[in-house]
Amino acid sequence: MSYTKISLFGERKGVGTFETFFNTGKYKSIDEAIKINDYVIVDFVKDDKGIIYFEIKHSQRQNESIYHRLNIQRPICGIDVSDDVVCCEIVETLL
Repeated sequence: MSYTKISLFGERKGVGTFETFFNTGKYKSIDEAIKINDYVIVDFVKDDKGIIYFEIKHSQRQNESIYHRLNIQRPICGIDVSDDVVCCEIVETLL
């Protein structure tokens, strides 16, 4: 299956179209984590049928993506809390 990166909420600070996570115990800023190449990228992507997912991957293993299908496919006011929680749980396993 092929995925296309999309941006649901416009320009974001960091690398991902949703968020860029890093270990705040190790690094003082996202810029420091990016310089060391130790962060997790979370992008919005859609498949060939238009279904939206989070694509989650560590900066050092970008060929190993984890996908989570969004529960709310047309987020108007932001991401559903259940999707956010799952995303953060996956990110924790990668950091």
